[in-house]
Amino acid sequence: MNKLRISIFTLAISLMAVSCTESSENSSLNNTELVEKSNSVDLEQENIAKDVNAAEFETLIQNGGLLIDVRTPGEVANGAIEGHINIDFNGADFQSDIEKLDKNVQVLVYCASGGRSGRTMGMMKDMGFKEVYNLNGGYNGWPNK
Repeated sequence: MNKLRISIFTLAISLMAVSCTESSENSSLNNTELVEKSNSVDLEQENIAKDVNAAEFETLIQNGGLLIDVRTPGEVANGAIEGHINIDFNGADFQSDIEKLDKNVQVLVYCASGGRSGRTMGMMKDMGFKEVYNLNGGYNGWPNK
């Protein structure tokens, strides 16, 4: 009878040890998953691509950065935000001109209504630009003309 109790006790201890090992492995796996999720969130936070309203856009302009107008030269001739660089969205060299820009500098982009500049913002994010802001409503919605 004592041998049976010892065997049952040994079996119980063995099962607890296996259970603890599995739990420890699961716990370590969960920690690894948490670290991976944390790292992916950090990577997402590194590259900002955000639509902003005119007031936010104006504040960003005042804080510095590169201001890009992606409208045609004809559109720009009718008015533009002071300090802009014109890179025509429809121009043959548009993508290569964008690629030449410093990816670590804050970029503020706008067009007439926000469509072309929104696509430009997405393209720049895909290219690895760290911080890109698009003016919602574009120059048509810009109150400081």
